[in-house]
Amino acid sequence: MSIYRLALMELGYQLRAQLPKSFAALAEVEVVLFEHLATVRIPDRIVVPVELAQENPARNRASDLVLAVEVVSPGSGRTYRVLKFAEYAEAGIPN
Repeated sequence: MSIYRLALMELGYQLRAQLPKSFAALAEVEVVLFEHLATVRIPDRIVVPVELAQENPARNRASDLVLAVEVVSPGSGRTYRVLKFAEYAEAGIPN
């Protein structure tokens, strides 16, 4: 198993153990950042209110997220640290 996959698994375990019961961590789901630009991303993990997670929407709106997490791989560092970070911030994801 790759270091990337191991990191994703550990992240999932840590989030589950530490999140308040009112939040849920989800893996690799679509997030609409900007409706007018049709911009969709799939972060490695997101955190949303548990009520929203139970609704299981096909896509999540950026405004519903409290956290988006990307595990950076060696070949994608600039994209993750610059482009995606800026997009998530501009879309209003607070963390």
